[in-house]
Amino acid sequence: GTYAVTVTDVNGCTATSFGIISCAPTCPPAPGVILGPAGLCKGQCATYSIAPVAGATSYIWTLPTGVTGTSTGTSITVCANTRLNQGFICVKAVNSTCQGPATCKSIKLVTSKPVRVGTITGQTVVCVNSANTQVYCVPLQLDASSYAWSITGNSTPGLTIVSGQGTNCVTVNVPVGYNGNQKVKVYAVNCKGNGDSRDLSVKKATSAPSQPGNISGYSSVCKSQTKTYSISSVSNATSYFWLVSGGAIISSGQGTNTVDIKFNTATSTSAVVSVTASNGCGNSIARTKTVSVNLSCKLSTYNSEVTNDQTIDALTAYPNPTSGKAIVSFHVSTSAKYSLKVIDVIGRIMINETVSAVEGFNSQEINLENVAKGMYFVSVSKEGTDLQTLRLIVE
Repeated sequence: GTYAVTVTDVNGCTATSFGIISCAPTCPPAPGVILGPAGLCKGQCATYSIAPVAGATSYIWTLPTGVTGTSTGTSITVCANTRLNQGFICVKAVNSTCQGPATCKSIKLVTSKPVRVGTITGQTVVCVNSANTQVYCVPLQLDASSYAWSITGNSTPGLTIVSGQGTNCVTVNVPVGYNGNQKVKVYAVNCKGNGDSRDLSVKKATSAPSQPGNISGYSSVCKSQTKTYSISSVSNATSYFWLVSGGAIISSGQGTNTVDIKFNTATSTSAVVSVTASNGCGNSIARTKTVSVNLSCKLSTYNSEVTNDQTIDALTAYPNPTSGKAIVSFHVSTSAKYSLKVIDVIGRIMINETVSAVEGFNSQEINLENVAKGMYFVSVSKEGTDLQTLRLIVE
């Protein structure tokens, strides 16, 4: 609009100036997701819709070649002909001043029935002590216009679908007294027919799972390591919950009976790993395992971190560099036979000896007088432990 600014000085003199101020129009935001089938058959009609956009007074729909329909509202009914190959159905929100950005959905001409639906997700063991509901889903697929769900098997009372029919997820009611002998079944549908079905058995439980068995995995680790811990599957369990103390973190596998634990964030020399099994009736008693964590891992002479399980450490060679002979020293926590190898830079084994080591520090002389000058790698290992390696220079 036009505005006037008047200024008056101390003597009473005045001056006025006029100006025009214009404001940039505020356009509506892009609409949300367009709901509707991802494909149409020749001659098929379908409805696409969006949620209302705040501030919008109408909507502009644009259609790909081979699709007809008109609307200025939040939904549009369209029909396809043989000219449709693949394209986009788009919509913009409009207000009194401008149009907002478009939201689009890809659609194509459907020429075959859907493929088999993906894996059904949801609880495979349900608690029948009280009535409850469970949700079962399959992944969305582009060649499906809807999904047909059903319950198979015999149970009185039995499972019933209470909502979601036609979508990729349904809610199923589980009654008290369900016998655990039914399956949830689903197949995808489009205008060319029905895809192959998939089903999921739904068993019953009347109590929480029993305590898991012993946790398998290393009892002592280096802070630098990531280690795997696991338990045997627990009957009637649908998921597992793991915890670890001492600053370590679970990096993968939560919810399953096997997890990977990273100890590189550990702040304590002791970490407690615990796991509980669960189902719809509750959680089991926890099973625990205490893990000793070495917070001061050794460094090899080539400044690479040495990983170990407190079985082999403190690996050194003297002199280094050497003109031929050297003494290899290392510390072990268990008396056993260990393998000592010297390998050149292209992987050839120059020395391969078995050392009968005792608990504590051990030394073994090696002779490299007959090898070429250069860099070699000395390693000490034992089956079931991590490899200790250092660099040795022969001059």
